[in-house]
Amino acid sequence: MDRHPIGKLARILSARKAAVAAVAAGSAAALSWHVPADAAPRCAAGQDSSFPVRMLNGLEGQRLDATHVVIYPGSAVDNTSCALLNVYRTMTLDIEAKGAGGRDDVLTPDDLETTGATSAPAAAAGTAGVAAPRVGASYRGGAYAGKPLAGWYYVVLAREQRPDAPVTAMLTRQQSSQRTDQPGSAGVPANFVYRRHLPMAFYYDPASGFRPFNCYGWPKPFCEWTRVLPRENYQIVQGVSAPTPHAIDASAWLPGYGRMLRMEVVVHGAHGGGSAYISTLGRSEGEFLGGTVNRAGDMSVMQVEIAATSKATFSVRTDPGVTVDIYAVGFSIAQPS
Repeated sequence: MDRHPIGKLARILSARKAAVAAVAAGSAAALSWHVPADAAPRCAAGQDSSFPVRMLNGLEGQRLDATHVVIYPGSAVDNTSCALLNVYRTMTLDIEAKGAGGRDDVLTPDDLETTGATSAPAAAAGTAGVAAPRVGASYRGGAYAGKPLAGWYYVVLAREQRPDAPVTAMLTRQQSSQRTDQPGSAGVPANFVYRRHLPMAFYYDPASGFRPFNCYGWPKPFCEWTRVLPRENYQIVQGVSAPTPHAIDASAWLPGYGRMLRMEVVVHGAHGGGSAYISTLGRSEGEFLGGTVNRAGDMSVMQVEIAATSKATFSVRTDPGVTVDIYAVGFSIAQPS
């Protein structure tokens, strides 16, 4: 019997911490994360972080064609406020290229799945509980091969520490370019010590390429669908009639840290008059009016901007007798952590 319960507890916690560290080390190896190390301190010796934190000016982005996006001239302060990243000429990024001016090859957590611990073949092979590539994805040496995977691609500005070094950019599916020692960070080469995620994202589909829209950096980051495709291509839901809040999945129209969704709400008087109500959490005290019709046959069109949940969902409710169609107009991106 242990005469010192506090000491026993300390030994148990220490053992658990060591076990967790061992599992984490094994998992990191299994995931094959391509995490670049910092080549040097980002701020030069004696340099103060004197630039305005998170400053952004210009740097609009636009889909050029199915495989290219362009970033127009502008300026941004890097993640640490140590350097000003000036883009003097329009940059074109090619998603089918790799490295600077193209995309990185970093796996995201969604690209991996864990093999079942109860699987007999997995247990026999000693791989039960080990992360493995998602079914349908093609990987070679820890990086995906062939056509780029579908999903949201963010833009990262990068510059070497040399003051006269030009600014370049990369496309990445990672939401951060700061935590280079952790999974989830963009695969920017280590010599590019100054980095900055721009508040924009472009959705890529291997079958059809980038969706057509523009992204603006100043004075408020906002991405807007250009509506060159038929209206149905931007439809989130159609014909919803819900007397109680109905959750809507908007993840196809909102990137990982987008949060602010701008939508067009079309209310139809199907059997009478009434209104539609939009909310973030599906609570009546947080609802916004999405439009009102007076009688059957009437139609109301209104644009609403609302915060979605961290799961990219929002809720809609309607009065009896009306239905609602909702179309994506655009989104605003909060700055990444």
